[in-house]
Amino acid sequence: MKTADRVKDVTTSVGTGTVTVSGHPPTPYQPLSVLAIGTAGVAMMIESRSGAEWKLSECTILSATTFSRDTVLASSNNGSPVSFGAGIKDVFATVGAAQINKFIAVDAPIVAIPASSPRIVSEVGGVAQRISLADFAALISGGVTPVPSTTDYGVLAAIL
Repeated sequence: MKTADRVKDVTTSVGTGTVTVSGHPPTPYQPLSVLAIGTAGVAMMIESRSGAEWKLSECTILSATTFSRDTVLASSNNGSPVSFGAGIKDVFATVGAAQINKFIAVDAPIVAIPASSPRIVSEVGGVAQRISLADFAALISGGVTPVPSTTDYGVLAAIL
């Protein structure tokens, strides 16, 4: 799974096919174009403004303003494709709960981190591993080795 921080835009695309975004994200978000053309496995959420219709899909970036919806990961239609009607929909890069849960061990030791620090921590071989949220996104998209740290802990999270 690939992603980038704070990618958000809007679309008026309808149906279940390719999505075209405006190319002008709201401030302070990044445009879809920060993801390289041809990048596959990008998790994109499309959500109607009412929130009644939504779909999380694994997508491929086709251009600076278009992406295909390749695989439904979750949706308001019981996991099936959602045929969006007319109107503005919010579109953003994200990571779905199922993808995050692949990295969370229910019976893993709980390690604490400070509430003021956006960090994810795991216990590997008795050594606390502390990584940034950006590195976590990179980890689930292809491999970042967490940097050991054994100090400055306060809230909880466990990731393997």
